[in-house]
Amino acid sequence: MSLQRSPKGISDEDKRILRLFKIIMSEGHHALLLVYEWGYLKKHSGTSLIEHLKDKGMSKQCMKKYFDTTMRETMSEDPSGETYDVSLLFACIMYGCEGLASSGSPDWRGDRDDKLEGLCTYVKNFRNSLTHGKSIKDEKALKEQSLVLTSKLESLILLAASDTYYNQSQEEVDKKIAEMKTNIDKIMDAPLGYTETIDFMEAIKKLKEEQKKIVTEMGNTFLPEHYKALSRVDPASFITGKDRLEVKQIFTRLEVIHEKKAAPHKEEEEIDYRDLLTIKSDEKEDREPTIVVVEGDAGAGKTTLSKLVLNDWADFKTSETKEPVQFHSLDTYELVLFAEGRNKFISNFASLLKFLMPHAEGKLDDNGLVKAVLGMKTLLILDGLDELNAESESLITEILGTHVPASENRLHLLITTRPHMVDELPLIGIHSHPMVHLRLKGISPDKWEEFVEKVHITMIENGLSKQNTKHLVEYVRRSRGQMGEHYRLPLNLTLLTYLWAADPSRVNSVTTVTELYKALLKLIILRLVERLKKQSNLHKSYKSKTELKQLCKQFLQTLCKACLQTLQLGYVQLSNDSVDELRNRCEDLNLKFEEMTGPFLNVEKEWTAYGYTFELFVPHKSIMEFYAARSFLYPLKTSFHDEPDKEVIIRNLVQQLLKKDPENDDLSPFENVFIHLGGLLAHKKDPTILEKCAKELIYIFEKIKMLESKWLEFITECKCNSFIAELVAQDKIHKLRVRDGHTLAALALLPHLLPQTPVEIILETEVQYVPMLEELHEEVAKRPCNLEVLLKHQWKNPACGVSDQHLTPVLNKAAKCQLLRVTGYLEEVINLPDTVRKLRLSFIDDAHANKLIEQIKNHDMILEYLGIHVMEEVCGDIPEPLPMISSLWISRNNSEDLDRVVKVVKSLCPPEKKYNGLFFPGSIFTYAEVKNLVKMLAESNIKIEEKGELKITCQALTLPQHRELIHITKNKLNGVLHCMEEGLMW
Repeated sequence: MSLQRSPKGISDEDKRILRLFKIIMSEGHHALLLVYEWGYLKKHSGTSLIEHLKDKGMSKQCMKKYFDTTMRETMSEDPSGETYDVSLLFACIMYGCEGLASSGSPDWRGDRDDKLEGLCTYVKNFRNSLTHGKSIKDEKALKEQSLVLTSKLESLILLAASDTYYNQSQEEVDKKIAEMKTNIDKIMDAPLGYTETIDFMEAIKKLKEEQKKIVTEMGNTFLPEHYKALSRVDPASFITGKDRLEVKQIFTRLEVIHEKKAAPHKEEEEIDYRDLLTIKSDEKEDREPTIVVVEGDAGAGKTTLSKLVLNDWADFKTSETKEPVQFHSLDTYELVLFAEGRNKFISNFASLLKFLMPHAEGKLDDNGLVKAVLGMKTLLILDGLDELNAESESLITEILGTHVPASENRLHLLITTRPHMVDELPLIGIHSHPMVHLRLKGISPDKWEEFVEKVHITMIENGLSKQNTKHLVEYVRRSRGQMGEHYRLPLNLTLLTYLWAADPSRVNSVTTVTELYKALLKLIILRLVERLKKQSNLHKSYKSKTELKQLCKQFLQTLCKACLQTLQLGYVQLSNDSVDELRNRCEDLNLKFEEMTGPFLNVEKEWTAYGYTFELFVPHKSIMEFYAARSFLYPLKTSFHDEPDKEVIIRNLVQQLLKKDPENDDLSPFENVFIHLGGLLAHKKDPTILEKCAKELIYIFEKIKMLESKWLEFITECKCNSFIAELVAQDKIHKLRVRDGHTLAALALLPHLLPQTPVEIILETEVQYVPMLEELHEEVAKRPCNLEVLLKHQWKNPACGVSDQHLTPVLNKAAKCQLLRVTGYLEEVINLPDTVRKLRLSFIDDAHANKLIEQIKNHDMILEYLGIHVMEEVCGDIPEPLPMISSLWISRNNSEDLDRVVKVVKSLCPPEKKYNGLFFPGSIFTYAEVKNLVKMLAESNIKIEEKGELKITCQALTLPQHRELIHITKNKLNGVLHCMEEGLMW
């Protein structure tokens, strides 16, 4: 069996594989053709197969090419198989032949020798396996493989010809088998020529190209359409029963924080969400990360962000004009895949690919499909790493351990997770790959009005609301100062909007997240009782609304228990046992199961190896945590009634309901449950119940090492209960950071904190809407503590009023506090104490600028940082520059304003002519304008400090343009250029 002439690079093993390849391409394919002809003719009596395949997902062009009645002629003319595809012939058998199992049946497994379906699968897979690493070590192995293959093909023909299937004559069958064996013997004994060896190599290359082409076709057609359907978000659709809303219609910029590992010169930095795929894992080496991890609390927008990426890629793939992608570099990915951590039915990569690209399954075997994908630049989005189960954990382990290395840096991952899962990332191997860690904070307060406006307008367009959008926006503007950090979460703003759409009067008393969920639950029960009352009258059972409401509450008790059990398992879909409990409860109460679960739960289709199954899901994990917290209320009430003086009731219930030991087990996944529980107890008529549970709740929070910011959230949820605040103040708060919505909680805490405890007040909202801000400043002024006050809204928007009057208590000479940092719009700086080290001011015109500059020069403050926001009316007619300045924010009117801008930058610049940062909020530059700006600044001898930044908002740039602007900024100004949204410049 020696080669007449061996081409360079062909090994002995390649030659052995070539012989098997010739066998399968010739005799294997002809065996499948026999099955096709016998089964197809029996089923259709010669009619066109095309008509029977229209609904199988294949294009007409593809069907006409491969599935018409010329298949026999095609194969006869080309026994090598180069002009047709065995996988398509296999699909032809699957869908067109008589008496075969449906697609997805176990009969099609390649190890089912007793089934014709299984033998056909074996032949298809054998061909593909030869091109992807099948080992034939020696001549003995070659002989064994040929015998096995011959036996399989013989069994295939015999089974197809049997009475069970297509009932062919014994004479015909014997003839076909004899011909097959003769041909195989010839292939095994004939010498291999140089030309056919080259042809073999070309055939393998062509096969791989065909496989990639099949996957690419899926990526350009089926996947984008699938993702557009998938890219609808709205966790409140369960309230209306209507379709969800399109993600891009309601999306508002999310705050994304880049952790310090990749930015060592900073603690952390806020980034443009659109840059999340371009952040470098190693800035020095300019290394592209393999994995981007986005961490965020429940409801922070992780799933929304994932779906926005999917939608962006889908739009790019289906756009005829190839509009620029929203997420930078997303257009470089040939393929984008999507998986959910909660999915219990996909445990390996091949299954995921077949689920996402079902029409590829009939054309490629598992190995060929995986190899084709790994040969393409691919982004896999895994949403909800914190919801992993045994199956999805197996999937991610396989991907990280096997496929990421095998892809040679072509396969990248974007992973979302909740914070408690971050510490477990090394356990699943994520840290063994170049990684970037981002934190999703939600929607910044200055964008809340924009978000609810978008959601509500879209609801009106979809017939989901008749309320006034302007009134909603005005309500959010007025209430923003007392709504708290939890309204950064898109989920909660969405639910607030739905509550407004249903009944604006229900929104007026809502400030905490527990109040929001309670109000929504009341609305759900009210509507459910109305429906049940109508049915009661219809069926003449005439139950009163009071009776029906009581039945709903009994059902709700079982639902809340099911949510707690589901949360323990780490899922959002209810287990079979929980569903059975709910079903039995409905039977006991004589209620319809679908009628009762519909208002509280979503029904979603889940893919399994045997087709689709229907699963019950809690609409969102945050809502599930609220329901889980309610599951404590009934046993808690009973416990207090039976043992009113017992001090460990909560801990006993944790052991009883969660089967966990509060002393030793990790309860961090239940942190929000216990915060909600505090909120629910605070709304009880008897306040002593909360106070009796307070020590135990705080003990649990201490054990899970709750963040300081969460303590203020807990106090807020508990309606700023003074007893709770006193307990929290004991060694929990080392620096009091007061943000929007936390002023009342801070006032409750201050009397119990150590007098020297530092205080930082950071307010994004209009100060006129912040409750009891003056009282807070008065209380802080009495304390010998370090103080920082950032009135950011007035600093950014001087038209909203001056800050001096709001700072009066802490500027008073009798104040005991040490004021270290101030941000705001000040009319005077002469009243600032000389303790101020960091200062950010606004200049509204030249006169105002000159007055403040003169006062700063004559002040005893020793400034470490000075940031100035220059308004449009400042023209730069300034006699003397500032003694020092760190960063400059310049608002501008139009594209003809560059001369003024450069004049201002130059006139304010300190003697060394260097800035740490130059920022241009409120303006959108063109590519040409940026080049001109950099040139003009350089001609004025303006420089930027090492690692300093020039931040602009720019019109859509091509990648070469962006790179050029970065280069000239570095070359002429020594600075780093960032193109970003205005919100990131402050």
